[in-house]
Parts: sequence; structure tokens; C-alpha cells
Amino acid sequence: AWAEYEGKVRLALDDLNVWGNAQRQTARQAGINLTREPSEGSVSLLEGLWQRTPVEQLPENQRPVAQALYAALDAEEASMVARDTNFSNRLLADYFPHLFKPRPSGAKTTRAPRRKPFFTKERQLQGPLGEVLSERSDLELFTYDPVEMVQRRILAGVQYRAGLDAVDRLKSAGAVMRRSQAPADWVPLRNAPPALQTHPFATTS
Repeated sequence: AWAEYEGKVRLALDDLNVWGNAQRQTARQAGINLTREPSEGSVSLLEGLWQRTPVEQLPENQRPVAQALYAALDAEEASMVARDTNFSNRLLADYFPHLFKPRPSGAKTTRAPRRKPFFTKERQLQGPLGEVLSERSDLELFTYDPVEMVQRRILAGVQYRAGLDAVDRLKSAGAVMRRSQAPADWVPLRNAPPALQTHPFATTS
């Protein structure tokens, strides 16, 4: 089951690399230089994507890339709903994925360890991206490249669905069960994939 999980993730990574390179090439041809650090091209495009601005309202040179990113996100959401029907209840209107860098080591925080995939967490930040980052000096985007943001979101979905498939197979084989129901000599599952992070499971050693 884990080998199948890893195979699905590796295949997705290969496909995403090819797709991402194609989108960046399209952006370059339109005069947009997408970078992981803040740059005029990346920030300008992100400002529109952040609030899921309709393609026709974006500058003309941004439209092909934006259309491709929106289509990829729509396809990914459809894949999530097809695999987990409850996911439709967690879909967020006008959503565009984003991740912030971890706080520096030693920084005080009361945030609980993440047990759900980041894309199921409701956005609390409202308003244009520039205003959000200006008002919250403690926040810094993990990347300013919107193509990479979508790649990470799609990969997280693939990992989650592949994890669900692996768990189903392991449960059917009697190889994993909830910790409260497991025999005393079973051990907690370590380094679990995203699908297992919301529930404690145990496994045979």
C-alpha cells in the first residue's frame, strides 16, 4: 500500500514539473517573470489571483496563465470531491492556495500542530494581498510564484487521496486500526501521510 502511495506521488511530481514549466514558459512569452521572491511580475499576477479575479478582468498578458491556473485548481477540486464527497462542504469561494513560511525557530506560538491538509483550512485573511502583507509584518509568503502555489496545492491533494486509498487497503488487510482499538503490542504509526494525520492509527511493528 505504501509503495502504491509513493508511486502515485512520484508520478504526480513528474506531471506537475512538466505542467509548471509550461506555465512559466507561457508567462515569459507574455513578458511576466515569475519568481519565488517578490518581483514585479509575480506580485502583479498574485494580486489578481489572490481574490480569484475573473480572467476577463485581468490584464491581457496575464489571462492565459491565470486561466490555466484556475482550470488546474477546478480540476483538482473535482478530484477531491469525487474521492471524498464531504469535501464539497469545505470548498471555499474565490479560493487561491497560499502558504506562509514557518515562524523562526524559538518564536512563541500557540498554534496547534497541523492535523488537516492546509487546503481545508478556512482563510481568515481578507482584502488585497498587498494590504494583508502590509498589515501583517509577521507573515511572509512561502513563494511568490503562483504556479508553484498551485503545484503545491495539487500535490497535497494527490498525497491526501493516495493516503486515503492506502489506508483503505491497510484497514481491509487488518494492518492498521485506531489506536484505542489496537492490541497493546501495536505501535503508533509514525510519519503518516496526510490522510492519517486527522486520526490516530496504530500498526503492527
